[in-house]
Amino acid sequence: MFFSVLFLLRYHSNTRDMDDNATELLRELERAIPKDPVMTQDPVYKDTDNMPAIELKGISCIGILKVPKIGLELPVANNGSDIGFTPIHISGTPNSTDFVIEALGYSSQFGQLSKLELKDNLIFVDLYGYQYSYEITGIVSGTEEQLQAMDDAMLEETDSTESGLAAAVEEKEEQPTEEKEDTIQNLPGVETVTGNNDKKESANENEVKVKPKTPELILKYRKSLMTYVRVAGRLRTEEKENQEAAG
Repeated sequence: MFFSVLFLLRYHSNTRDMDDNATELLRELERAIPKDPVMTQDPVYKDTDNMPAIELKGISCIGILKVPKIGLELPVANNGSDIGFTPIHISGTPNSTDFVIEALGYSSQFGQLSKLELKDNLIFVDLYGYQYSYEITGIVSGTEEQLQAMDDAMLEETDSTESGLAAAVEEKEEQPTEEKEDTIQNLPGVETVTGNNDKKESANENEVKVKPKTPELILKYRKSLMTYVRVAGRLRTEEKENQEAAG
């Protein structure tokens, strides 16, 4: 009985210390991130695993995760960090299809995500001050292997789409000049723009514009010894936000 009480006291003490560390780091990060975005357009992250980071209190951070419904705000540590009091960036970027963040199942971290429902909002704020808003499209639980299989399938689908695009572009470039008015049809994620455009400096009459899959944010945590939870959110487009505001 004595050892059980001692364990509980130590557990609550450690949890309180973790919460305090996360709160202090969040305040530092809020002061470091500009109130207004510092770029004229959303940043394009070229490295899908290593995002821009800032070191605060000896920890490399990439931004802030916000869950408005439950009042949760947490700093997100960079991929490769080995700490336990705040979420960790695993892969992807805010505008990629595999932006994955993991955390522990404590109530002060991702344990409260069990209160979320479909269409609830998730927000990620990067170091440039940009806010990316995601609408929850799926909440599933299962073993670590089952959730990993879902992530692998998602990546395979993305790779397949990119391969199809590359093949389409290569085939298009090989066509004779007189056939430039042809368009690429029925290819996922591809929009072909043909004809002259006086508003553009480019003289390319057959510009292939890539329309990538809608970016997704994936939050993962361990709920119990064998059960993990995966919360998926789809990036809200400006058109969708305008429709909701009008409705």
